[in-house]
This record gives sequence, C-alpha cells and structure tokens, in this order.
Amino acid sequence: MVVWLALAPVAGVLPATYEFAPNHTLIGVLQKAVVQPQDTILTLAKEFDLGYEEVAAANPGMDPWVPGEGADVILPSQFILPRPSYRGIYVNLAEMRVYRVAASAASGRMSVETYPISIGRGDWQTPVARTKVIDKIVNPTWYPPASVRREHELLGDPLPRSVPPGEDNPLGKYALQLGVPGYFIHGTNRPYAIGMKATHGCIRMRPADIEQFFRNVQRGVPVTIQFQPFKTALIEGVVYFEAHGGGDTELMDRHLGAAIHEVSLLAKRGIAIDWERLIETAKQGRGIPVPLNRGASPVFKTTPRAPVAARRPPTDYVF
Repeated sequence: MVVWLALAPVAGVLPATYEFAPNHTLIGVLQKAVVQPQDTILTLAKEFDLGYEEVAAANPGMDPWVPGEGADVILPSQFILPRPSYRGIYVNLAEMRVYRVAASAASGRMSVETYPISIGRGDWQTPVARTKVIDKIVNPTWYPPASVRREHELLGDPLPRSVPPGEDNPLGKYALQLGVPGYFIHGTNRPYAIGMKATHGCIRMRPADIEQFFRNVQRGVPVTIQFQPFKTALIEGVVYFEAHGGGDTELMDRHLGAAIHEVSLLAKRGIAIDWERLIETAKQGRGIPVPLNRGASPVFKTTPRAPVAARRPPTDYVF
C-alpha cells in the first residue's frame, strides 16, 4: 500500500494535509500511543487533533476519565475518503469530520486536509445538503437566532441579540458562511467539545484548525454535507472497510446493504472477502479502516509522546 503524506507528523501532532493518487483513497496511518498520568479521552483527542467520539469509539471499554496509565490507546488517524472525492469540501456527519480536497500545486497529485468537527445535537441536526461557501468572515459577530434565544431563556441564561467578537463569542475568530441560510463552518471558544454532537446545527472546528482551513478555502467552493457511516476502498488488491455508529441497528438496516453491495463488486476481482469480519466491523463501528481480505489485519504504528510533567483534565465542560 502506498500512502503519501504531505506533512510529516511530530510528537503529539498528526498531519492535517495528505497527498493521494486517485486510486489511493486511504490516507494516514493507524497509530497507538501510551497513556500518561492524568490523561483523559478529552485531553488525548485534543493533543492529537482528533474528535472525542473518534477516540472513544476506537477504544471501546476504555474509561473516558481514567483511561489507565501505561495502557495503549488507539489513535484513529487513518481515513477512507468519503465518496465522491472530487474537489471541494465534504462534511461526513457520521464520523464528525470535514475533508477539503484540492489539486496539489507542488506535485500534481490531489491533496486533502481533514479535521474533526462538532455537529448539531438533539433537535438541532446539521442538515444534509449540497451548498457552497458564500462568505469568509474574520472576527464574526454572532446573532443568536430567536429559537436559540428562547432555549437560553428557558435555561435562565438569556442571550443578547448580538455577541461581538471576543472570548465570549461561540463562533471563534473565523467563520465560513454556507449557502444554507443560518449555517456556518466556524471556530469555537470551547474546543473540548470538538468531536461531539454539541452545536445548534453549525459545524464547529478547533481554533487552530479553522485558522488553517479558513486560509485555504476560497469563496464559492462547493460543500457537500452527507451522512456516510460505511466507507470502502480498494488499495493494491486489499479491500478496506470503515464503519461508524457502532450498535445502531437502524443505521445498519438503512446503510449496510449498499456497503455490502460495494464490497461484493470488489470481490468479483477475485478477492477473498471475510464477510464475518465485515459484519462485525459494522456492528462495532470503531471508525478504523479494516482490511477485509482473509488473513489481513490492521497495522498500527507506535507514536512517541513528549513527556509532560503534569497533565490536567479540562475544567470547562459546558458545551
């Protein structure tokens, strides 16, 4: 398997940008790291720029607050690109991750940058849509919709009609306005909620991530917001299958059939598929690309971590 990395990772940081060939839609490398004192799933997700749910799903059974000093934590840092992987921005709600695909001027290959995101919660679902970026705003002012103001009033936390730029602004320093009225891809003043269903429908990114993303995005770029819980890829004779939303039987009923059909088409090339592994991978929904060829297994790289004398869990859990 060939995977091109545009940026080499350093300890504690995963690359955000990768290069890939059209027939190599698997990017990144699966990694493991050793849990250090005072680590939590939240601090690990922040350190490696992953989403909270991503790390939790990849490590089922691990205590989110006391993961266990010395234990191996899986870093789900390998991704099958969502389909279609043409130029533009792709938001996959099922994995709470955004991708920006573009041509690489340096190499002539395609490049993709990807980041964890937060999406809508409860009755505030992020809509599935095809739209575009219609504006780029630095230091945005937040105008809370009437519905959000009503919610806060019921909680005894009334909001003003506008919130100026600054530490109290939930949009952060950068916002990309989408063609769907009222929806943005923006930063946040509460980054520990990244990788959770925690917003009123907008797409939220960590401050450092949105800064780079904002710089690379042009007005008018197409944006596809989709729900794709199962993804497949054929890389040098190996079929990979990535599943999100473990334990959701309704999800499997609605989407698994199409994924099985895709794998069946690939199996016609003479590839022996482990069908039991596919079903088990779908049930677990750990968000890790799993090779389905009989006898194949995921490969993990051990990632060193810089020693930190004292790690503190976050104290602000208001999302």
